Amino acid sequence: MKRTLEAHLQEVNKRIETAAALGQTLLDQQRQIEARIKELQEGGEQIDPELKKKLVELEKEYNEVGRESARAVLTNKIMAGNGGNNGNTSLHGAGNVRLVYSP
Repeated sequence: MKRTLEAHLQEVNKRIETAAALGQTLLDQQRQIEARIKELQEGGEQIDPELKKKLVELEKEYNEVGRESARAVLTNKIMAGNGGNNGNTSLHGAGNVRLVYSP
C-alpha cells in the first residue's frame, strides 16, 4: 500500500510540474500578446508585416499549448479512473483560438 501511495504521489508531482510549465507558457504568451496589442494601439492600428508574422507564430503556439492542456486534462481524468470526459469539461475545440487581423 505504501508503494502504491508513493507512486501516486510521484505521479501527482509530475502533473503539478506539467501544469506549472503550461501555466508559465500561457503567462508568457499573454504578456507577448498584450505587448503586441499595445504596439498596435500606439501604431495607429497598422500592422507591420513582421508583427503580423509574429502574431501568427504566437497564435500557433497558443493553440498548441491549448491542445497540450486538453491532453493533460484528459490524461489526468483517465489516470484518475474517470474514464475520460464526464460531462463537466468539454474538450471539444479546446485550445483553439483564431486571432483576427484587420489593417
